[in-house]
Amino acid sequence: MASELWSRLIFSRLADESGHNGIEHIVSAASASHAQIVSWHRELREFVEAVCLAAIEIRGDKQEDQAFQTQLRDEIVERVSKGNLFSMPPRSFVDYKFADLDPAIAMDKAERQLEQHCLDFANEFFALLGRMQQHHLVGGIESGDDTCRFTFFRRVAIIEETARQRSQRNIGDKIETYDHFSTNIQHRNAMHVHHVRGPMLSELGDNVHPLPEKYQRFVSSLPDWLSPSIRVLEGELFREECVEWDTMVEIRPQEETVSIRWQRDPAIVFGDFVLAGWGEDVIVGEESRARDGDIERSKAIASSVAKRFHAGSMALAVLSIAMIGSVAWSPALLTLVAIALGLSAMYLASLAAKNEYFASGLLTTQRVLMHSTLIGGIVFATQAIVFAAVRWSIPALIVAAFCAVVVWLAFSMKSSDKELGGNRVD
Repeated sequence: MASELWSRLIFSRLADESGHNGIEHIVSAASASHAQIVSWHRELREFVEAVCLAAIEIRGDKQEDQAFQTQLRDEIVERVSKGNLFSMPPRSFVDYKFADLDPAIAMDKAERQLEQHCLDFANEFFALLGRMQQHHLVGGIESGDDTCRFTFFRRVAIIEETARQRSQRNIGDKIETYDHFSTNIQHRNAMHVHHVRGPMLSELGDNVHPLPEKYQRFVSSLPDWLSPSIRVLEGELFREECVEWDTMVEIRPQEETVSIRWQRDPAIVFGDFVLAGWGEDVIVGEESRARDGDIERSKAIASSVAKRFHAGSMALAVLSIAMIGSVAWSPALLTLVAIALGLSAMYLASLAAKNEYFASGLLTTQRVLMHSTLIGGIVFATQAIVFAAVRWSIPALIVAAFCAVVVWLAFSMKSSDKELGGNRVD
């Protein structure tokens, strides 16, 4: 890790740059590299905050309250920081004495100092992970031949609101109402021990199962110098142990559960340290959220397609009615073409209704048939009336009357279904 940190410093690339022998250039690169190391120390607190936020589990009220979760995260960080969780960044060695050195000597001194700072930072980071294990924020991994056991922790907050009391105040001609209540928070630690068969480590982006949104935010908040080393552990869960204890009274354990089941079981790891973990229930929720998103996108597409099919159906219907009034063709050919266009208009109307009802969540075969029958009846009734007027055909009037009855029945059923909100039982 120290070598990876060294390669990220500006000073490590100084030897490859032209004009690097000047003392001014060396001082500038050494100062910038030291500032990088200081910024890494500042990022350690952000790293601890990210681990704490990922470990928080809220039960009861305020489960979706992000402001409360942030407040709880800050309280946890402050509580564990009292044990000298963070070390101070190193002092800068770049001073007026350094600027007076010979460039070659300054180059050698800066390289040794910065390499030592990188080594110290790497050691401090692993020591920080060890202290976080002691505070039950970070877990660990024990590997076997084809199985492994890893542990991760959660900070559980069980939140209950007391009974609300309501009061009123008269302010001029207005009455303001107030609700008074308090929130009871039971803080607990939870240790999850997962036994996994066929464990597999993969880089971020190559994992089999998608990361839930909460852990996507966790990974994106990790420092740049740490992200390339992060891996996702996936395997087949065959044993799970959960131990919870009250952190306020230190009753240990207060509750213990052991279950045997087969589930998907990912975790985010750094070497032998488990930074965050979750189980089947979170994966199922993420898959459900993804399916809901796909359905909403499909409904939006279906609504757009329905409009195009409606327009095509109307165009074919108008064309079929216009053609039936033509006297240029023979009645038999004219009738055949007009009926074909009318059936095409009816078919497009059924596709339009299918997509429209799907977009509204009311799709049934009966509703699609009612709509297409209504459109087809109107088209064929109008065709028959126009044909009877142009050709003086009594059979056409009979067909028109029959189609009018079909239109009335279809319209009545559709109106009844609409009035009952789509819940009519036939």
